[in-house]
Amino acid sequence: EGKIASADVLYDEMGGNPSYETSDQGEIKEIYKAMKNIVIVKETNTSMTDCYHHVYFTLEDGTKYGYSFEGREILNYGDKNYEISGGGDLWSLLRGWCCQQ
Repeated sequence: EGKIASADVLYDEMGGNPSYETSDQGEIKEIYKAMKNIVIVKETNTSMTDCYHHVYFTLEDGTKYGYSFEGREILNYGDKNYEISGGGDLWSLLRGWCCQQ
């Protein structure tokens, strides 16, 4: 419902990349479009270390929400992990922004 004021994204394989912050509405739309194909496949007990990606949004009213990932195939939500598929567009986008700084 609220307009997104900014996004903070991170593609962090092996812990070496900085996050990328943007308030550009075109870039924020790109992030949303890239996330549209992500599907939760199933809950999993699998976990990964040294590979933490995220997509965090801040709304105009200051409300924050977002998504944390372990690698490209695990979504962390609450205290559970979920296997996901369809994230290729998102990872390509984030890798381009975060790995070239």
